[in-house]
Amino acid sequence: MIINKYLFSRFLELVCLKGNIINNELLLNIKKDEIKALLVSTDKTVAVEAVLNGDFEDIGLLGIGDLITFKKFINNFQSNQINLSKTKNKLILKTKSQIRKITLINPDYIKNNLPEEKFDLLINQINPDILSIPASVVKNIIKDFELNASKKKEENYLDLKSTGKELILKFFSDNLNEVENIENIDSNIICDIRLGQVFIDVLSTIGSDNIDISVGKQAILIKLVYSNNEKEQSTDNFVASFKFIVAQRSK
Repeated sequence: MIINKYLFSRFLELVCLKGNIINNELLLNIKKDEIKALLVSTDKTVAVEAVLNGDFEDIGLLGIGDLITFKKFINNFQSNQINLSKTKNKLILKTKSQIRKITLINPDYIKNNLPEEKFDLLINQINPDILSIPASVVKNIIKDFELNASKKKEENYLDLKSTGKELILKFFSDNLNEVENIENIDSNIICDIRLGQVFIDVLSTIGSDNIDISVGKQAILIKLVYSNNEKEQSTDNFVASFKFIVAQRSK
């Protein structure tokens, strides 16, 4: 089957995450109409559902034991169109001039896989109302959090308050400084929650993209839809959707 290098690379980047919550392994389920991954970070603070829709082949489960290397292999291809196939315990990636073979591991050995029913249970605990945050604000949240952050990551956090008319963000760390931003964002969500470093690690992976946030009692849901456009240098019809469930920090 043929995959789009740029979109698939973005897909892998978002499931891999960054910082203390980086995922080193991955269980992919490849069907005719989608590539799907469900996983949870080692510290159990972030759960991810990633779905890439398109025209594929029914390959089934692929156990990727070294996600970092796999991601590098994809990025190393010169062509945007990569042929992906499976032979026994090998995943074969090739173009006209490049061939890469990845040794797969038994899917049962992937420790960070999350059963779909458990992910759905977490989703059901979150209010479906949406707070839409534009890419420019996402970028500012990352920048201001890092501006005030200390080396002790466990001491870095932010308070996020939505009044329905404004989004108020206060950034804290053990350096005792305080940074506050007020954004004019209308929303049906009224909340006042605290989020730790893990929230920024997720946003840093997402980068400058529009996101939707929903809030529960113990966690938040971040939604992102990413499709092929000029950045992917392709006319292929692929769409990727991502859901990140991120644990809140107690006040």
